[in-house]
Amino acid sequence: MTPSPTLTSSARCAILQLAYWHLERGHLHKSEALTRGLLSLDATDGPAWYYLGESLRRRGRLSDAAQALTQATRHGERRPQTWLALAEVQVICAEPDAARHAITELCRLVPRDDPRAKRALALLRCCPAPFVAS
Repeated sequence: MTPSPTLTSSARCAILQLAYWHLERGHLHKSEALTRGLLSLDATDGPAWYYLGESLRRRGRLSDAAQALTQATRHGERRPQTWLALAEVQVICAEPDAARHAITELCRLVPRDDPRAKRALALLRCCPAPFVAS
């Protein structure tokens, strides 16, 4: 059995930059292919999960995007934009508890006057309040 190929960190960074480049230009299939390739080599690559989630989200595959973005946060990709993207997808997918969790995590990272926090708090109004029996 041959060992799986590994990437140097500079090659990994170059592939991630290329995935981002394609993502920002709307070449979503190319960005997705690059990130899936990285994930086939290392399923714990948080940034690759994030770019995959963003590609899927922009293609309208929201359930798959939520799964990829959740994996991103589990594998260390805990930047504000990751939590915001996850919250947006979870609100659309009618997962208010997961959305509230993502919003809480985002608000721990940025000040309340940050535009991402303001967006997240606006999303929070889209989440129905939890039912409390009296």
